[in-house]
Amino acid sequence: MANESRAEADLARVLARTLRSQRLEKGLTQEDVAARAGIDKNHYQLMESALSDRKSNSPLNPRLATLVKVADALNTDIVTLLVPMAEAYAFVRAQGGGLTATSSLPPRSQEKTLLDEEESHAQSFVEAQLEKQLTLQSSHSAETDVGSHQRQEPTSSSTSSEPHSVR
Repeated sequence: MANESRAEADLARVLARTLRSQRLEKGLTQEDVAARAGIDKNHYQLMESALSDRKSNSPLNPRLATLVKVADALNTDIVTLLVPMAEAYAFVRAQGGGLTATSSLPPRSQEKTLLDEEESHAQSFVEAQLEKQLTLQSSHSAETDVGSHQRQEPTSSSTSSEPHSVR
């Protein structure tokens, strides 16, 4: 990892955490994601470990095509995967750094707070989505109930408007 900056390694860790978070949120295993994305299981495991290669310990630097496949496998869009990394990079830039900088993301204590906030935000998002889905299901169910009451057929054959068959 001699040629890579600490910022690159930190950004790789942010992407790795995002991948893991998305996978766990969807209830998938690493094997599931790899199979759905059409990539090797070990490759995906390296991605969640923030590494491109175990031997060289180089930070994760996936191809765009691989990220698109993984996003599809996670049933999300690529923006969801990249926004946390972009926000982390903005933090590094705000401190006068960049990809060649030796300074990087906040200390672990602040990083934990940021992760807690991310998880809290993700939890709120999931809860909001579930609430929205339940509301839609309830309104659909209510519409179905109203529609079924309106469509009830009369029970008496004398009030039926259907023609009678001749025998």
